[in-house]
Amino acid sequence: MEAPSSFGRRVRAGLFEVDLGSGEVHKSGRKVPLQEQPFRVLAMLLEHPGEIITREELQARIWPADTFVGFDEGINTAIRKLRVVFGDSADNPRYIETIPRRGYRFIAPAAASESRAAELPTAAPLTSGASGTAELPIAQTQPARSSGTSVLEGVKRHKLGLTAGLVVVLVVLTAAGYGVYSVFTRGRAAVPFQNYTISQITDNAKTQAAIISPDGKYVLSEIVDSGMSSLWLHHISTNSDTQVVAPSEAFYTNFDFSPDGNYFYFRKARNSTLDEFDLYRAPVLGGNPRIVVRDTDSDTGFSPDGKRIAYERGNDPEVGKFQLLMANADGTNEKMVAGGPIGSLHRFVALSPDGRRFALTDVVGDAPAPVQLMEVASRTTRDLAAINGFVFLKSMWLPDGHGLLVQYQDESAGMNHNQIGFISYPGGQFHTITKDTNSYESLSLSADAKTLATVQLKRLFSLYVIPAAGTGANPPTPAMPQQQKGSLSFNWAGNDGFYLAEDRQLVRVSSDGSNKTMLLNNASITSVSACPDGRTLLLSLIGQGGGTGTNIWRVSADGTNLKQISQGQRDRGPQCSRDSKWAYYINANASRIERVPVDGGTPEALPGTPIPHALILDRYFDLSRDGKTAAFLVSLLGTSPVHKIVLVSLDAGNQPRVRFLDPHPAIWYPLRFTPDGKGLIYPITEKRIENLWLQPLDGSPGHQITNFKTDLILGLQWSPDGRNIGLLSRRIDADVVLLRQSNTTQ
Repeated sequence: MEAPSSFGRRVRAGLFEVDLGSGEVHKSGRKVPLQEQPFRVLAMLLEHPGEIITREELQARIWPADTFVGFDEGINTAIRKLRVVFGDSADNPRYIETIPRRGYRFIAPAAASESRAAELPTAAPLTSGASGTAELPIAQTQPARSSGTSVLEGVKRHKLGLTAGLVVVLVVLTAAGYGVYSVFTRGRAAVPFQNYTISQITDNAKTQAAIISPDGKYVLSEIVDSGMSSLWLHHISTNSDTQVVAPSEAFYTNFDFSPDGNYFYFRKARNSTLDEFDLYRAPVLGGNPRIVVRDTDSDTGFSPDGKRIAYERGNDPEVGKFQLLMANADGTNEKMVAGGPIGSLHRFVALSPDGRRFALTDVVGDAPAPVQLMEVASRTTRDLAAINGFVFLKSMWLPDGHGLLVQYQDESAGMNHNQIGFISYPGGQFHTITKDTNSYESLSLSADAKTLATVQLKRLFSLYVIPAAGTGANPPTPAMPQQQKGSLSFNWAGNDGFYLAEDRQLVRVSSDGSNKTMLLNNASITSVSACPDGRTLLLSLIGQGGGTGTNIWRVSADGTNLKQISQGQRDRGPQCSRDSKWAYYINANASRIERVPVDGGTPEALPGTPIPHALILDRYFDLSRDGKTAAFLVSLLGTSPVHKIVLVSLDAGNQPRVRFLDPHPAIWYPLRFTPDGKGLIYPITEKRIENLWLQPLDGSPGHQITNFKTDLILGLQWSPDGRNIGLLSRRIDADVVLLRQSNTTQ
């Protein structure tokens, strides 16, 4: 069989190399036995990686007419043998995915390989390519150079079974359509990582965060396994691993090394709702993490000498406001640097190497926003870079201060499809570094700026339909095939179909995923609500029409008559009234429930909200089917915030009855009334696995109604007839990669 034209004679996929000329498969340099027929199936799948190869195409190519009788048994046997070779699973595929009633596709990243199978595994090139440059004026002063080093030689080493023996090097080639290799005019700052190699250093699909030490010798990573999170220190040159924080049910985020490499910092959630975080610090060489700052709402920036840290805090001490703060590295001597309205809080803070300015990115609200610079001396803020449709996430200064590495989303490519780029300083020119089908979820850089650590991640969504009474002891079967998407939300389209907001499209499908009809394109949709009249949908859209906020829009069920009906900055979670005339939603900036006519008009606050001395959590909101009650979750502010479910009557005038309930301690979103209005159902989280909890409103004990063994629940909707529950779950597969800057043009 001929080699695929898109590759050479050898193809690399993870630890595996397939030699299409010799018909051999090697894993980590060692030959793996594989019969001819399964190999021919594999070769055909590799001709079009990521695309569905139908059973009919396989039959026509590999099973000629005179062997037709044995085709079904033959193809099933071949796929089964391939999964054995790759250590793959039909239920949770990482290499070969079955598309029910259609065929198969090869889903692992695959690229051409120039290595010989007998050598150490050098994986196929991941290509980057031509860049685009946006000329964005701003800024003035050229920062001074600063760097940090660390010595971590005393770390105890042992093997972690999930990663031992793995060094997969993916050589980056220049190719049109990928990456960034911009040509600069004379006088402009050099762009980092114009050429690089990429090394995959884990192969467990469970490593969800990673940072590299300043000296470039170690990677700190978080492994999430069976719902338990643990932290590991990986020594790059010896490929050895040491556990530094034992497994627990904790939720961690925003990892950073101190500039001297002696400590690592991270934020840890206080509760299942993930609305309150504390900043922790732990010695790299061993010791228990301890809290250094309570209640932080951003990652951590460091002063050039590492003696001070910076972060932001919202709604404390004043609701509706945020503060940019600095403290000693141990959390003492906290002082306010700047502040403003809560809608301007940033999730990421980076202090320049000369300590003169902050780079501030990712304004709360998920909408496109610029990279901002705030001068420390004058407290003035201005834009460094702003690109239409771009959301800038984490940023970090290069050691010499001539620019920032940035994690970003180009919404035209789909939500949650994170890439890595570079913004020069002071010029403000933007250049892509990665531009491929992966999503990059972390960003850290060694002190010499030669090695970048990140995590390649994919999100896998499954949609289930379960009876109203729950599932009993056994988990259900998905209603439609698992999908890899950047984002996905849903609602029912009648009792036998769904509206799916997938990446930047709104579609209507049958209950098994067939008969797809496009309704909207090029729209970043975070939620869909179907009105009882069957003719109207309410959408929460990010940055639609060139806006910079999240707003509520109305659209007809056939995708026509799209109209914006709210005007806030963070309007979320729309619900339709029983008569389909009103749209209720959460104004997150004002922490209250509002309503507006579906045909457009002036929004008005729901009587009874906002709740005094409380914040409304914006993903927990529903209306009862009789249209008489609203339910939402609040955090009552104080030294130890407490969560309460709030019930507000909708038909009681300007002073409605407000009732408070205690939720399950492990409550997660979303929150839904039962069809009879006598109870609420919502997910509860235990070991990062979620199941549905039914809480009666009469005060009687609640109980669990599902028995899922894996994944998070992100969506929950009752069918119009109240007989079934639609559930959307998500699983994350992720591994650490290192990008190493190369001076050689490939």
